[in-house]
Amino acid sequence: MLVSSKEIIQKAYDGGYAVGAFNVSNLETLKAVIQAAEAKHSPVILATTETIIAYAGLPYIFALLKSAADLASVPVAIHLDHGKSLETIKKCLDVGYTSVMIDGSAFSTPENISLTKTAVQLAGAKNVPVEGEIGKLGAESANFADPIEAKDFAEETGVDFLAPAIGSSHGIEIDEKLDLDLLARIREQVKIPLVLHGASGVSNDDLKRAIKSGIAKINIHTDIRITFINGLKEGIAKFPSTDDHREILKISMAKVQQVVENKIELFGSSGKI
Repeated sequence: MLVSSKEIIQKAYDGGYAVGAFNVSNLETLKAVIQAAEAKHSPVILATTETIIAYAGLPYIFALLKSAADLASVPVAIHLDHGKSLETIKKCLDVGYTSVMIDGSAFSTPENISLTKTAVQLAGAKNVPVEGEIGKLGAESANFADPIEAKDFAEETGVDFLAPAIGSSHGIEIDEKLDLDLLARIREQVKIPLVLHGASGVSNDDLKRAIKSGIAKINIHTDIRITFINGLKEGIAKFPSTDDHREILKISMAKVQQVVENKIELFGSSGKI
């Protein structure tokens, strides 16, 4: 069933667990995520980036996402991940996304606040929640979110969830480590659910501790891409002479579903519906 991200993220925040936001880019990854969520009786967030939208086409990808959500036996939200422009925000709101993220982290804090406030106003007109980001992802501590700045950002923009930079990176970096003390200080200041981006390279121990410190939504993208590609390689090796690509894709789907099920268990959202 299609729901607002706010509904399931707030419930996770109040309950001390996290909901996975899994980036999907085609029918196979979409089906794998939905099947994993249904198998684990977990709410789930289907996420798409601007690059996925550009690759698949917004009408095509949203039609897939909406059909999957409507048919699913679990709560499903459709989320824009890392929207870089208000134009993209508007397009996703118009077709029916149930939450959007505006990523102004490349700008100065005042510019980020201004951009995010406008996105909140646009989404508010359709009663759609907004996620903002403060700080810059990566291991450079100088780019991490500041607790007081995070508090001011959340209050000035009116975002529903906030993604603070605390040490994770896009992709998978070696020895990725979260600043969990910083996260605890941010939670003391920010009274809305927090989001972790770049979680594919973060240790399970750090993820568990982050959830205890207020992370209620965790984004997973790179793990899905790598797993899907590994499944393709395995399928091609297993069926070198096949003329039916579906035999190969089934292997990728099964592998992605297992990864998503494992994440759901790790995040604590299994059995939450």
